[in-house]
Order: sequence, then structure tokens, then C-alpha cells
Amino acid sequence: MKKALVAVLVAVLLFGPSVPLLAVAVLLHPAAEASCLDLTATVVGEPPGQLTATTTDGRQLTLDHIQLGHAHTIVQIGASTDGVDHDGLLIALMAALTESSLRMLSNISAYPESADHPNDGDGSDHDSLGLFQMRPQTGWGSVTELMDPTYQTAAFYGGPDGPNRGEPPGLLDLPNRQQLTLGQAAQAVERSAHPDRYDTFEPVARTILAALTTGTATDSGAIPAVDTTGCTTVAGLPPAPVPFTAAPGGRVDDPTGTGGFVTRPMAHLIAQTRAVFPDTGWACWSPRPGTASEHPLGRACDVTFGNPMGVFPTDAQTAEGWRMTTWLQQHADVLHVQYLIWQGHIWSLARDDQGWRPYHGGGMHDPTTATGGHYDHLHITTGIN
Repeated sequence: MKKALVAVLVAVLLFGPSVPLLAVAVLLHPAAEASCLDLTATVVGEPPGQLTATTTDGRQLTLDHIQLGHAHTIVQIGASTDGVDHDGLLIALMAALTESSLRMLSNISAYPESADHPNDGDGSDHDSLGLFQMRPQTGWGSVTELMDPTYQTAAFYGGPDGPNRGEPPGLLDLPNRQQLTLGQAAQAVERSAHPDRYDTFEPVARTILAALTTGTATDSGAIPAVDTTGCTTVAGLPPAPVPFTAAPGGRVDDPTGTGGFVTRPMAHLIAQTRAVFPDTGWACWSPRPGTASEHPLGRACDVTFGNPMGVFPTDAQTAEGWRMTTWLQQHADVLHVQYLIWQGHIWSLARDDQGWRPYHGGGMHDPTTATGGHYDHLHITTGIN
């Protein structure tokens, strides 16, 4: 399967925009297929000329075509490397954003010959070079190798096919990678004196990855995508809910404690879902004046999975979110689910054949933030009153 993926990615590298559509099918494990439904493809499109995103501390960054070209390389190589998943792509992007602002940096003071290689400027951090600021003295590679973005990226991912065979360890060489947060994983590879910096760039990395895999920010050579979520192996879904069979209409007190109301179908959905997903946080009714929100109508709820609002969930929390989301999708008819928004994507019953589509904020939200992009919570809207 990976050989086929590599072949297609090579075609993109060789022919670029002349390849009008590229859909690389991922053969899912049955448990993943049941849980992720239509999230069965990963694509890599041409990078946009410019992209703006915001860090967790509120800084707005505008990335140019050179930086996005390097991001494109990171995503392409990761997509063709066994063991690198959606989170792995994010980790690599976060690391390169933090270390070099996605620029290939020479280091004339340490290695004058590094300026003889293609570069985007000069750095001066010890003897570090390139996108990931790797050091020849610590065994990452020679100056010539480390001034090659393809080599640096392969070294960062590492693994059995990586250029360093696990020493220094790349991302795939970390024995506890699945227990680490994204920022912790980046730090485990980079071994920085400033380990907390990587998390600052997580929303920027997510914005870049969405642009490079969905084409939402590119105006030419764009390739539509289906799977940018990382939803892969969620198994053991709860049993089917009891259908809502009462006549529509009527309101009841919001059982989530907002002091407002919800429709009877929504109250039924809340009861059925909470029974099988008890470790979740719910907030439904909200006035929200001046918006087109369904929350004031009692037809919408927001659900968290152990994380506070405004904070990106952990991998485990995200996986639990996909379990609930998948369960709601599978039983959308009997629970009268109209649409769901989760992890920067939207799914609707009316457009089920299109699967998960990129979410652009609905004219009300900034989709690059944790809350605006619905990364920190699942939004549920029911379709009847």
C-alpha cells in the first residue's frame, strides 16, 4: 500500500498541477472503517501562495510560498512513511515552525560551507542547520545532508527506514510516542532547551495541514480531501440508541444545566448519548443574540471530552470524540441528527454522500482556533423541533 502511495506522491512531485486530481486511498482496518465511515482518503495538494494563521498566544503569522513549500515537503514525506499518522504530520510541522519558522537555514558561523547550499537565510543557533535545526555534532547527518529538506524531514520522522536508523531517534523511534502530547513528542525528537514552545504553534500546524490536504486555502492545483482528521482506529462502539418516536414539537428544560430549554428530540438525544458516553461535558441552550445559531432554539449542543473549552484535546480525548461522532452518524436517522461539526470538519445527514467536509466557520467563527474550528468540542444540531 505504501509503495502505491509513494508512486502517486512521486507523480505529484514530478508533474505538480498537471495532475488534476489525486486521491490516495487508505486501506482501513475494519474497526477503523466502522468508526471513521467516509474518512478513507488522504490527499496532498499544491501549497497555496500565502496563508495566515494564529498561534495559541495570539500572534498572527503570514506564511509565504517558500515556507509553505517546505511544509508541503514535510506532509508529502510523512504521508509516504509507514507509521506516520495525522498527528505525526502535525508534530513535524509544529517542530519546523518552532525551530526555523519553516525555513531552510544555513549556519555560516559554524559551517561556512552551508551557505553554498540552497537556503532561505542564515541561522546562528550553535551548529544547527535547516528546517528542524539539526546538528551534525549530535549525529543527525553531514552538512550536505542537513542542508537538504528532504533528508532533514526523513531524519525527523526516523523509523526503520530513516537515514539514522534510530540514533538519534526520530519520531517513529520514540517508544512512548502514543502517550505523549503533540508538543511533548516534538520536544522528544528536538531535545530543545525550551520544551514548551512547540504547543504554541499547534493551531498554525493544523491550519497548514488543512490547507495542504483539503485545498481550502489554495487557488490553483487544489486537490479535495476527505481525511484530515487522524481518525483511524476507534473500535467498540456502544449499542444502538432507542429511537425518538414521539410527535415532534414542545420544549423541556435543558438537562445540561444552562437554565434554558431544548426541544424534545434534543432532550432524547442527550439522554441516549449520555447513557453510553457518560464522561462527557455538555452545554446546550445559549441566547447568542445576533447570530444564526441553533443554540437559542434548543436544537444544538456542544460536547467536550475532558478538556476545557479553548484547549485542544489530547489524542485520547480526540479519539473519544470520534467514537461519539461516529455513533451519532450511524444513528443519525433515529436521533434526528441534522449535522455535526468536529475537528475542523462538518458532516450533515443531507450530504452524507460527501462525507466530512472542511468547516470554514459558518460566517460566525474563526476556524483556525480551538473553539472556532470545533477542535475543543463537538457540535450537534438536530433537525426537528
